[in-house]
Amino acid sequence: MAEIINVAGATPVKVGTGNAGALETLGYTRDGCQVIFEAYKVGVKTDDNGGENGPDADVQYLGETARIRLEMTKWDEAVADKLRARLNGETPGAIAGVGTLWIAGGKAVRVLLHSPTRPYNFPVVIFSEPHEINRGTKYSTWVAEGIAYKNASNLLYNASVS
Repeated sequence: MAEIINVAGATPVKVGTGNAGALETLGYTRDGCQVIFEAYKVGVKTDDNGGENGPDADVQYLGETARIRLEMTKWDEAVADKLRARLNGETPGAIAGVGTLWIAGGKAVRVLLHSPTRPYNFPVVIFSEPHEINRGTKYSTWVAEGIAYKNASNLLYNASVS
């Protein structure tokens, strides 16, 4: 395959917060959605490499997550409120569900970065990171960051848009 300049195109952000993972359009970001894939690992120490004080003799892979950062300048407030609630199905601003398991409790959301060229579908996302918003005369920007985890089928993401 040849090297080409990649342009994802305008990418609406869609979230599944309703029944059976039905998607709703959240909106559009300022300059695209930032996705950082992070691998988890542990170094394997061996005596012949100096033990605990020496370099790793090998590295063991322990899985991966994806950090999704959305800097929204055009969004649907009703859909955004569903993410602001933190726990899927709860009320924004109300501190409810303390002690709830996000994934096992069905409180995570689905996020689809619906690019026309290469969509990214994350079935299990938790919006636990701080949210930011500016309010004033200038247009508002809302920043939300979620972390995607693998689902029960060990799937972190795919290209499904349905």
